[in-house]
Amino acid sequence: MHINGRNVVYSFLFFIVFFIITRQVPFSDYSLISNIAVLILVFGMVAYNRLNLVNISLVSLWLCILVQYSLFKGNEFSLILHFMLAILLLITSNFVENIPKTILKIFFILISIQSFFLIVMEIVLNVFYTQSSYLLLREYFLDRGWGDLYTYNGYFYRVQVKGNALIPIAFYLTFIKEVKEYIKYIKVHRILAFIGICIAGNFAFWISTALFVVGYSLFFGKNKAIKSIIIFGAIILMSSYLINYILEVLLRKGDSLGTRSDQYNILINGLTNNIANFIFGNGLGSTLLVRTSFRDYTGDIYFELQSVYYIFQLGILNAIIFFSLMCYFALKKIYYKDLLFIYAVYVSYAISNPYFLDTSHIVLIIVLRLIYEYRKENRLYNSPI
Repeated sequence: MHINGRNVVYSFLFFIVFFIITRQVPFSDYSLISNIAVLILVFGMVAYNRLNLVNISLVSLWLCILVQYSLFKGNEFSLILHFMLAILLLITSNFVENIPKTILKIFFILISIQSFFLIVMEIVLNVFYTQSSYLLLREYFLDRGWGDLYTYNGYFYRVQVKGNALIPIAFYLTFIKEVKEYIKYIKVHRILAFIGICIAGNFAFWISTALFVVGYSLFFGKNKAIKSIIIFGAIILMSSYLINYILEVLLRKGDSLGTRSDQYNILINGLTNNIANFIFGNGLGSTLLVRTSFRDYTGDIYFELQSVYYIFQLGILNAIIFFSLMCYFALKKIYYKDLLFIYAVYVSYAISNPYFLDTSHIVLIIVLRLIYEYRKENRLYNSPI
């Protein structure tokens, strides 16, 4: 059996990247290794043809101008470099080709391990902790920067830890034909991912998953009429429950909503305090010198409203350029409507979480590009899909 050295190397690099992403608990201190690995992975798998080189060169030129502007604004060089590389890698990941199929298996195995970890945490919290005693464990997770654990009733604990970002995507991908053909025990992966979504307790996950199920059934299901009737009936039956639940969540999350409103106000004020900032932004790596009744934002680069923070850095003009490039390359490189739909659903929950300008986003694009290549190969050499 011939072993392709290139595939082994890139599969191993992907494993390092995604293992550290999903195992932030307890390996968050090893993020630098993941960053180096993703850098090698993306630029190693890029197809350096003429068109891609032109695209990468133009993006790099735009980013060089942004870096010069950011330095002129007096921003910290390390933060400028951080956000510049994040944007460059995110856009460049659209040009990767000849992706090892083993990456898809690694993706599902590590996501299932993460989901299993959430299940274990849920059991441990219910068996060994009470609504008051778990607070020490919660503080430990918060202090370590691993995420949050909390409950409203002492029975269902939300385990919102780092590494959960792509659990919904794993669930969505289990409906794709090529994934079902290539991945063994796909139903096990689907069930684990769905349980993971539930335990993660991220409201954006739940809403996005509901949108995916409805949208995928309507637009890509085989028997649209029957599925439409089922979905419509389910919505009618559950509408009262959903409305009550949403109102309950909003009431309980009053502090979080207040914080988000606070962040929105200070970021928009920083963006609109003069015309130059509004058009060109405050520069990559720009931070705030603001303290409010909710929080001291001095030097922060983490906000619950990450999308607004990116616009604060880029300004309206550069934000339009960035998001236009991402949309254009998604249409060109991911191409297929069902894959684009999954990508759009990811963006819908990523913009309200710190998942957009993030390594998880790069991993998603690589996986979708892999499925695109697998599908294109089957369409060329086997029966059409």
